[in-house]
Amino acid sequence: MARNGQPGGNARRLVRGVTLVELLVCVGIVMILMGLLMPATQSAREMARGMQCTNRLHNLGLAALQHETAHGFFPSDGWGFRWVGDPDRGYGPSQPGGWAYNILAYVGEENLREMGRGRADVAKRAAFSRRFAAAPEVFYCPSRRSAGTYPFTENRFGLVNAEVPKSAAKTDYAINAGNVELSGGLGPDAPDDPRYRWPSLEHMNGISFVRSQIRAADVRDGLSRTILIGEKHVPIGSYQTGTSLGDDQSFLVGDDADIRRFTVIPPVPDLVEAQLPGARIVHAFGSAHPNATYFVFCDGSVQKIHFEVYEEVFQKMGGRYDRPNRGQRQRWH
Repeated sequence: MARNGQPGGNARRLVRGVTLVELLVCVGIVMILMGLLMPATQSAREMARGMQCTNRLHNLGLAALQHETAHGFFPSDGWGFRWVGDPDRGYGPSQPGGWAYNILAYVGEENLREMGRGRADVAKRAAFSRRFAAAPEVFYCPSRRSAGTYPFTENRFGLVNAEVPKSAAKTDYAINAGNVELSGGLGPDAPDDPRYRWPSLEHMNGISFVRSQIRAADVRDGLSRTILIGEKHVPIGSYQTGTSLGDDQSFLVGDDADIRRFTVIPPVPDLVEAQLPGARIVHAFGSAHPNATYFVFCDGSVQKIHFEVYEEVFQKMGGRYDRPNRGQRQRWH
């Protein structure tokens, strides 16, 4: 023992702290691990959202097929964007509402479709206006936005059979109108107006468009080769604002870029916001997913088509009677 009962120098324990260099090394290791984990977590979340999107498209496709079975044709796309669906006007050419309205009964939203049935004009308009607040999840892609109402900004032309709302439910999915980019027009000023000249449907080769009645038997390319419904392009900066001309109204309106698209150009990523030469991007399919867009075909199968799909191949997927040539390049997965 040393003096005063203290242990000798050789027995003394040394207390050692953590140096700054060691602390920085530990922090660096943690940051590296977080950097490795975050992309994996984001990828897993996007995969889950992609599965949800696939399921919703499958349900929309199944609803359209049930409509075809029940009525003998795929859902019509109505009269034009100045009209919303009317439960008193049945299905087909007499129905002013578009495909999304026409399949409501087949996606568990029959009460929404029936709002206003049998009422007088003023009460019916009021009921139609209340419908804008309903936002069925099946019409929304979870990678883009949640189900809800967003600004209704089309106020130049108004609505014929409802009051223009400040906000309304949207759809992230659009019906296939074909590979010929044609306008369906504004629609008549009144029901059964004999003075209104409907646009020619001669060159419309898609599945649903103005007053269409396309049967499964009319899809001569084969149901598994022809697009039925797909994700529509919406510029990423317009998700919440309603400023895109293809997303400025409601999913309940008749034929318009809000609810129908063409296969004139390949699917466009939402990150692309500018106009493209030769085709209006407002009429394009596209998505918020990385690398690809999801589609449900006329046989009910859901398939993923990459943004790099060959243009001529994608165009022919939109037409119901122009199958790609046997020797044509088939890259699309």
